[in-house]
Amino acid sequence: MLPETNEANSYLDDGRDTRDPRLDVVRESGIATVVNCAAATDGPRPAIETLVFGADGELLTSYRKQHLFEHEQAVFTAGQHDGRFELGGVLFALATCYDNHFPDLTSRGSADGCQVHLASSLYDTGGGVDELAAVYPGIAKDLNMSVVLANHVGPAGAWIGCGRMDPRLPRLRRKLVSDLTLWTRHRLDHND
Repeated sequence: MLPETNEANSYLDDGRDTRDPRLDVVRESGIATVVNCAAATDGPRPAIETLVFGADGELLTSYRKQHLFEHEQAVFTAGQHDGRFELGGVLFALATCYDNHFPDLTSRGSADGCQVHLASSLYDTGGGVDELAAVYPGIAKDLNMSVVLANHVGPAGAWIGCGRMDPRLPRLRRKLVSDLTLWTRHRLDHND
């Protein structure tokens, strides 16, 4: 999973047109990937969109950020639907940065039976450090979901991303690490 703001955040004419050659590396990686971009909508403004690709490179789902932060409101249009997908028998919920500050959105993931909450974000070295410490452990504890955070590191416009990505995997840590280890060993043993 990549953070909300990163080099892949370029504009796609149609966020659902996954034939865009800039996404080739994602499709060819053999790894399930969550990337973000600005994507065209039916209206005059683009949306901040999350694209989820399976290990085979196929698009599993897309999600548009629902809660736009201050300056984003003048540039982007808000999404209207929650993001969900299943991978390896695990149900995931998606949220982008400011979305995670809205308990009604995060609690719907838990109510829908999601086991993991994926959060692509951009928190800065100022107040962002304290926000991270308050928001994400709270989601994990209050909603009994594992939380995986991807936060930007380094300069990003007016901000400097603080990093501090800390997966909160209370129930699935051993299984996910075990599955990743087995997959990595298989890939190395078979030169995939």
